[in-house]
Amino acid sequence: MKKTNSILDKKLLNYMSASAAILATGASATGQIIYTDVIPDQTVTGQNQIILVDLNNDMTSDFIAAIVGNSQVNAAVAVPFATGSSCAGGNPNNEIMGSAPSSYNYVKKLANGAAVGATGPWLGTNCVQGTMGFYVIGQGSPFNEEWNNGVTDGYMGLKFSVGGNIHYGWARFDVSADQLTLTLKDYAYNATPNTPINAGDVGTISVSENIANQVSFFNYNNTLKLTTDAKLTNGVMQIMNTAGQLVKEIKVVSGTQEYLLDDMAAGLYVVNVKYDQGVLTEKINIR
Repeated sequence: MKKTNSILDKKLLNYMSASAAILATGASATGQIIYTDVIPDQTVTGQNQIILVDLNNDMTSDFIAAIVGNSQVNAAVAVPFATGSSCAGGNPNNEIMGSAPSSYNYVKKLANGAAVGATGPWLGTNCVQGTMGFYVIGQGSPFNEEWNNGVTDGYMGLKFSVGGNIHYGWARFDVSADQLTLTLKDYAYNATPNTPINAGDVGTISVSENIANQVSFFNYNNTLKLTTDAKLTNGVMQIMNTAGQLVKEIKVVSGTQEYLLDDMAAGLYVVNVKYDQGVLTEKINIR
């Protein structure tokens, strides 16, 4: 069975540019580690399904994980984000940890605690794609990809550029044995440029992580329903556009409140609800 490193074709890349996964996230900063818990875990099943990974939650995707293939094979792949061939629309400095035995690019499956830093190994710049796992339908996985045969809590090492600075991070995935289901659980990066991070490192215990169980968001027909625990104090909700500009700031009271947002322009926004006890972040779409 012939393999190819270009299985993520232009058609799928063009689809990426028009797609955005809207995730509820519990984002927390502890020291220099910026950690995001994907709430709930994001799972895709079936060929031509994608997950966009935005390591620093700036509304610009940094990496793509996808299920691709044809009538004969399924493959889980990863690539730095781009909207076309030759890294068009992406950042050519973003890279994925991996190796290239027999000239095929394989994504490394890291264990919890493995180092992610300058020594890599890295697949290369200019949006080099790697294969996580490869499954021949009806036969199994005949090759040596590290994400074959089903993986729970595998870590992917990532390097990305922001403002001209290089940062290192990780993302945690599950992959089914048939390479047809992919789940993103959480991710993190080191906010200090050119400084390594260990896979699975979320920093110290964070109050922001704890308040994920005390705050809930629900956006329907441009009405944001917010439910908060009475134990949280001095709540403020800030809504920012994709340019990072503050659009609304609202004082939050405990209990359940509804906020009408139909005076806002259509598009994606980031909602930060801040308390003395921590911060919870969610992306919403105004139609």
